[in-house]
Amino acid sequence: FPNVTREIHICNDHNSGGSAHILEVMFCEPKRAISFNNTAEYYSTTFSSLSEITVSIWVKTGANVNSQRIIDFTATGNTGIRTTSTGFVRFLVDGNASSLGPQLTADTWYNFTLILKDGDSKLFLDGQLEATSADPFTGSTGFEIGDSVGTFSLDGTYDEIALFSSALTDQEVRSLWNGGGMIQATHPSLISYWAFEDNNYKTFYSTPDA
Repeated sequence: FPNVTREIHICNDHNSGGSAHILEVMFCEPKRAISFNNTAEYYSTTFSSLSEITVSIWVKTGANVNSQRIIDFTATGNTGIRTTSTGFVRFLVDGNASSLGPQLTADTWYNFTLILKDGDSKLFLDGQLEATSADPFTGSTGFEIGDSVGTFSLDGTYDEIALFSSALTDQEVRSLWNGGGMIQATHPSLISYWAFEDNNYKTFYSTPDA
């Protein structure tokens, strides 16, 4: 019954003098994520044009962290998160790259929160502000994870993607990272939330995220 209920209580008939022992059978919620392990594997989505965007995304790197595309937005020029040939994070807004962020480690989970706003874009890594950009942002109508071209596709795993139609505050970003604020379920500007919990039959495949 995992798709119906999380627990079952079984007990004796108390009215007939039976014992009060209760057997609890608990069903853990499945935890899955999408895994890309070949070139030209990707997931893309489109939406109405947004002038402000926040995306929070969990990524587990693969064995290779060099020259990877973490996320790309449909916008004027190149906008998104990539890594350099030596694995350092690069934040791009409208084709302009920020200073280098931290160097990623293979087979490690990271939370990226990307805020795109004209003249005030930010990149957070694990709840901490890592890069800012004062470059123009003219809006976006979609994004892609993995890489449809295949040249620089991330050989890794994605999970828990939340898309908002506003620039979240620093405090809201930290709440997303901590998981206690449940912003992904309650924030008024939430557009979409992808947990990838029941997509194991899709062509991009999902895997246990442990």
